[in-house]
Amino acid sequence: MRNKFVIRLMSLIPCILLGLVSYQWFTDPATTALGFGIDYEAMSNHGQNSLFRDFTAFFAASSLFCLFAFFTFRSSWLLAAGLIYLFALGFNVYHVMYLGGEVQTQLFVEVVLSVWILGTALLMRSAANSKPVVKEATADTE
Repeated sequence: MRNKFVIRLMSLIPCILLGLVSYQWFTDPATTALGFGIDYEAMSNHGQNSLFRDFTAFFAASSLFCLFAFFTFRSSWLLAAGLIYLFALGFNVYHVMYLGGEVQTQLFVEVVLSVWILGTALLMRSAANSKPVVKEATADTE
């Protein structure tokens, strides 16, 4: 795919979704934490602070990376965001396999985000490195 407009939109979709999650963490961490299966109110103040800042930063930074890719058309921004979710997926799988955790919905979301963002990075890199096709002018000799 070499349509830069479509590829830019593909980087904007996770930007918006992740930005909304970041906004939810920032404005209502207790309710958002429940959506992740976390009892925010049962945590100590230190635990709440840690969860609030880490999750808000996690989603805000990855959203900004996708936004930077949208504006600059540089695949390295998407690679950074995609690697964050690929690592999260890896740690999630590790937790399930070796630490006795249960498979959570977040695992599937991490698969989708990793594939979408890294796939878009590959498309962006390919489109950025492709040379435009120029047709030779032919003279009418009749």
